[in-house]
Amino acid sequence: MLAFGSGSELFLTDGLEDAIKSSIEEKDKRKTILAELDQAKKAIKQRETLFKEYQSISAKKDVEQQQLLSVFAKVEKLRIETREPLINIRTRIFSQFTDNEWQNIHRKSVKSFEANLADRQHELLQAEIDGKAGFYRTRKALIKNIEDEHKRSQLLTRLNATEQSIRKTAFSLISVNVRDNKVLSNRAASAEEFNQLLQQVNKKRSACFQKMIELQLYFAQSLNEKEWKPVIKALMKDVRATDH
Repeated sequence: MLAFGSGSELFLTDGLEDAIKSSIEEKDKRKTILAELDQAKKAIKQRETLFKEYQSISAKKDVEQQQLLSVFAKVEKLRIETREPLINIRTRIFSQFTDNEWQNIHRKSVKSFEANLADRQHELLQAEIDGKAGFYRTRKALIKNIEDEHKRSQLLTRLNATEQSIRKTAFSLISVNVRDNKVLSNRAASAEEFNQLLQQVNKKRSACFQKMIELQLYFAQSLNEKEWKPVIKALMKDVRATDH
């Protein structure tokens, strides 16, 4: 669900909540900060509703570009509406950390990022070995359901190009982490610095969403009703599984 952002995302900082719980000893302070985090998580979780709407609209073969773009517009609107509140919450939370608390939180977050990265790399390698990497469900659905060899080849070529573009974006976003990014690793980073970082990340996610819309419309125009149903079902499963 790369284009929408993940429900697990929290200020682009891995393991932040657990790190706070184990690094802030003062009970009332910890409770206040965790309450702020809950507000941030609620704002982020709204994207899940839009993804479900996107899935519902996408299931229709006669879907029009404007319908898909309307969901895209809602995602963009939500990002704009929640950006400032999220930045304000982050600023309030991070301003409460002492230097010692932040050192501990940062160290634990980096450790969490590195563990998550190692796990993901292992999963990707295993998926490649098992033939289950990327948009493999969609690829299998096309091979199984499209009898015309030329048509199948064209569809697979288009799918591969979209997949490579999305994968390139996913890899570029790996560098946006608490270990390597100077904004995320700086407790005193300004609201404007964090805002600029969010805009850069969201710009890449928006580009991915646009690629998905283009692919879906191409499929809708190229497939008959019988071919469409298994292919779009597989595609939605692959979209949900994409890195974020």
